[in-house]
Amino acid sequence: MNAFYAIIGTSVNLGVEVVHRFGSFFELSAGGGVSLFDGTESVSKSPFTWSAMPRLRLGGARWAFTAGVGISGGPAVHKTSCSWADDECQVVVDRAGYLTRANLELGAEMWARGGFALRMFAGYGYVLDPEDFRCVGDAPSCPAASASTLYTGIVLGYAF
Repeated sequence: MNAFYAIIGTSVNLGVEVVHRFGSFFELSAGGGVSLFDGTESVSKSPFTWSAMPRLRLGGARWAFTAGVGISGGPAVHKTSCSWADDECQVVVDRAGYLTRANLELGAEMWARGGFALRMFAGYGYVLDPEDFRCVGDAPSCPAASASTLYTGIVLGYAF
C-alpha cells in the first residue's frame, strides 16, 4: 500500500509526503516542500525542504502507531522576540542557515478503506551542522540559539 499526503504547517509551510508500506510492520516515507512565509526567503540559500524516514508500524492495516528515525534538510531562522509591553521592539532575524537534521519521531496513522489517510506525529530534530546556523546582517555577534527543535504535525492524504 501507498499513501500521498499534503502538508501545510509551520516548519514546512507547504509540502508533500509519499509513503510506501513494506509488509505490515515497516514503511518508508520521503517528502519535500517549500518554506515561503517564515522570513527564510531573504536570508537562506534555498526555500526547499526535504526528508526521508523509515518507520516501524505497530497496529493493524487501518490504525497504527509509528516510530521512525530519519534525516531532513531545510532553511531555519531564529528571530528576536519582544515582550507584550515593549511597543518599540522590532522582530528581526538574527540567525539563519540551511540545516540538516537527524529526526526521531512518534506518530499514529489511519488509512481508511475509502482512501482517506490521516497522520499525526511529534518529533525532535537534532541539527547535524550547527556551524551553518550563522549570524545575519552586519553584527559581529548575535545571541546564542539552537536550531534543534521539537515539531508536531497533522497531515491529510489519500491511501491506495
